[in-house]
Amino acid sequence: MYGFCGNNGVDKYDLLGNSFWDGIIEAARNFWRTDGVAVFQSHGWYWGATFLVHSLQDHPSQWNFNESSSFVTELKTHSAYKNMIRQIIKEQTLVYKTYNKEFSPINYNSGDMEVTVGNAEVYLSGGICKPTRRVDLDILITDTYDFHFRWFAPTSFKNDMLLIGNTLARLDQITGAIVPYPWTAKFKDKGKY
Repeated sequence: MYGFCGNNGVDKYDLLGNSFWDGIIEAARNFWRTDGVAVFQSHGWYWGATFLVHSLQDHPSQWNFNESSSFVTELKTHSAYKNMIRQIIKEQTLVYKTYNKEFSPINYNSGDMEVTVGNAEVYLSGGICKPTRRVDLDILITDTYDFHFRWFAPTSFKNDMLLIGNTLARLDQITGAIVPYPWTAKFKDKGKY
């Protein structure tokens, strides 16, 4: 009858009933720390696992990555990033254009970055020379690590396991087991595309 207080209503009490939800949240976090991370790592999604673990706390801090981080290296070498830069060069109408914090969206749709980067915004400062296809840019990528349905359409998943996993993660985000947090990556890109 007094299960909510360990059958000891005198010494253990929870007038608001929060201990029940705290137990649910901790159980969900333990599931993601063990089983969720194991699934991510079995697919080679090491950044996805790292970002997930960081979200399994009450107040995760914002993460900021710089030029020397291996995360930035992974972002820059991914085909989605290279294709974004090539598309900007292709659509450019001037021989040389100077950018000043202009926005360009990016969507990583494969590999580790697909489960890490949701709906990133990319801000560009610097210049691009169209004839030589050379860039000299300062890049700022911002995103929020979360499992919001607006970022994940069921048709975008390559298999049912990803769809089920994302749905479970979204439900755990609603309960507070997974807590969204912002991240940024700031780096230079100088070279030819």
